[in-house]
Order: sequence, then structure tokens, then C-alpha cells
Amino acid sequence: MDVHLADFTESNLSDAKLQGVDLSSAGSLSKIYISRAWLDRTRMRREQLNGEIGEEKDGNYSDAKQGYLALKQNFDDLGDYEASSWAYRRERVMEKLEARDIGRAALKKRERRLPKLPWDGVVHMERNLKQALTGYSKYVSDTLIEWLCDYGENGWKVICWMAALLFVVEPLFLSLLGGFGWDYYLAQEYYGLSSPLGKFLYSYWLHILYSLGGLGTANFSGLQPANVAVKLASNLFSLINIFLVGLFGFVAGNRIRRS
Repeated sequence: MDVHLADFTESNLSDAKLQGVDLSSAGSLSKIYISRAWLDRTRMRREQLNGEIGEEKDGNYSDAKQGYLALKQNFDDLGDYEASSWAYRRERVMEKLEARDIGRAALKKRERRLPKLPWDGVVHMERNLKQALTGYSKYVSDTLIEWLCDYGENGWKVICWMAALLFVVEPLFLSLLGGFGWDYYLAQEYYGLSSPLGKFLYSYWLHILYSLGGLGTANFSGLQPANVAVKLASNLFSLINIFLVGLFGFVAGNRIRRS
């Protein structure tokens, strides 16, 4: 079959058997419907899909999830790991949106005829709160995972979260809770600085050293928490930082395995 520069935009290939077919020379595969297509080493390029498939465009997230799963497996078989990673992320996004729609549908009142009643025609309007909670909790958790590490596919996101926590959030939050007690030598060095900027940078550097010390067992900053709230918050930030370091190791290992 000659598909050179053929335009498949919005074509329905859902039930097509495309094993071994070379679509890489086609002009466009934008918004094709592919959820039930048979793919096996079907040659195509991610750029031809133009960002989404037809099922996603229509808001049919259940079928879109299946379509991206088929694309992920196909790209993986072809050795195109970047495209496989992209298809996997889209699959997870579709799963998240499907969970949101399930939650929305469960909150809508539905008619249910009550059983074993002595009269006819009585209808009870009810919501499925358990199903709604399940759907929305999955939507929220998947959204957090997407923001945090793009479903385990983006190590730079984890690094950005670590940097924001270590260099901005933690020093600011601990200072607002009461800050730290300084020993005599640190205070002497601090007040010996002439410029306000120098004092700020010195204090900030000590806060960073204290935050980095939370990742290990040593405190090289010489600072001591001023109150119990600062101690509790410091321990909480240490746990979060350790979790992020472990998560970065997982993401990096995942990317190395795929490459």
C-alpha cells in the first residue's frame, strides 16, 4: 500500500489491521482514531500524530487510553523510546481524565426504583458517593504525580521541586516559624558584616547549610531550632527531601532503562 504523503487526518483506523504497515511517509496522522487498531511494528512517527488522537479530541478518554497504550507498545517495539515515553504519559493523562469523569458522573443524581414496595412508580434519586470519592481521589493523586515527576518520566521536574524546597520554601517557612538560635561566633561574624546584603547572604547561606544537613546526620551550619515548631517542620522537610532524592533516583533509573 502506497501511503506516501497521504493525509489520514481524523481517519477512523480503530479496527484496521496495521501489523507491519509503514505509515512513516504519510503526510499526516493527526487525530486518527486508533483505540482498537492492531499495531505490531507499525512504522510511524510521533510528529505525525500532532499531539493527540481522535478519541482524546472527542473526550472519549477510556478509548483514548487504549489508543495510547497501543501506541506506547508499538513505539517500544520499534525502539523509539522517546515516542514510547510520550505515549505512556498521554495514556496516564487519559486515565486521570477518565477517573475525573467517573467522579462527575457518580455525583449526578440517578433514578433507582426502590424494591419490595407495596406501591408502584416510586423512584429514588441517589448519588454514588463511594464511586465519586474513588474517581476524584485517583484524579487528584494522578495530578500530583504528573506535577511532581510527569509519571516517572521527567527528572528535571523533580530537580526543580527539590531546588524550590531547599532554596526557597524551607528557609522562608522556618524563618516565619521562629527561625534559629545562633551561637556566639556566628553572631559575631554576622554583626561584623557592614552591608545589609552581606548580612542577608550570610544568614541565607547558613539556612541552606541547615537544610542540606537535614538530608544527612550532620549539621554544619551551627544553627539550632528556636522552638518546637521549627524542629517539627525541619523533620518534615527532611523527610520530603529524602523522598524527592529517592524519587529522582527512580526516575533517572527509569530513563536509563528506556534509553
